[in-house]
Amino acid sequence: MSFGQAFVTFWKNYFNFRGKATRSEFWYTALWIVLVMFTLYVTFPLLTQFFRRARDAGFSKSFMVFFILTDFLIEVVTYMPKFEDSIVLAVVLILYLIVVIFVGVKPSRTTE
Repeated sequence: MSFGQAFVTFWKNYFNFRGKATRSEFWYTALWIVLVMFTLYVTFPLLTQFFRRARDAGFSKSFMVFFILTDFLIEVVTYMPKFEDSIVLAVVLILYLIVVIFVGVKPSRTTE
């Protein structure tokens, strides 16, 4: 059973207490839950830290709104089937990473 099949089977058998579940179904589902929990626990603190850093570096609120919208669009486009192997998506992700690095290395406006 593949990772995707295990995910689908998990939700199809949500209230099914009869029958059996294979080891791969069980462990793929456990892995999925761990990945989702990790993402939820790490993404929000990283996002807030990025905004504090951007504010410290002197970026405007409009830059932050643009960053959120760009991040959202990248997430949506990533899961579109026709963009899975797209060079355009790869270029956009690299540019996005360059912006994040630029914000991280830009000196603070104020001295501490």
